[in-house]
Amino acid sequence: DHPESSPYNEIRSHCSYPCLCEPGMPTCPPGVPVVRDGCGCCPMCARQVAQPCDGTALCDETKGLVCQFVTNKATVGVCKAIKGKPCTIYNQTYDNGETFMLDCRTQCACKNGTYACASLCPQENISPQGSCRHPRLVSGV
Repeated sequence: DHPESSPYNEIRSHCSYPCLCEPGMPTCPPGVPVVRDGCGCCPMCARQVAQPCDGTALCDETKGLVCQFVTNKATVGVCKAIKGKPCTIYNQTYDNGETFMLDCRTQCACKNGTYACASLCPQENISPQGSCRHPRLVSGV
């Protein structure tokens, strides 16, 4: 390897500076975000599932898409979703990205093998102080 070569330089080798961009902002279809191209220069519509991509035309990261190349030598790839790991809780398996109810008061979401939960009844999470001898939930306060 050449001492000045690095993956960063290789990735950006197709870029030319100063940036030459089309005037104005691109008009993207509904639900498609505007992102900066792979050179960090020009605004562009993020590529979606099955669309071609490369070092300049980037996939929509907000939807978990990555540019997958057929071979290491390929210069153009295709945007595909990363398949995240499922979550298993109490012998029940949930898909990556799935939202589920752990019980009637707790909603959880699975993300790549880990999960996080939130109470749907936060007012019930208030713990009484140790000096409170007869704790009870009082509504309408």
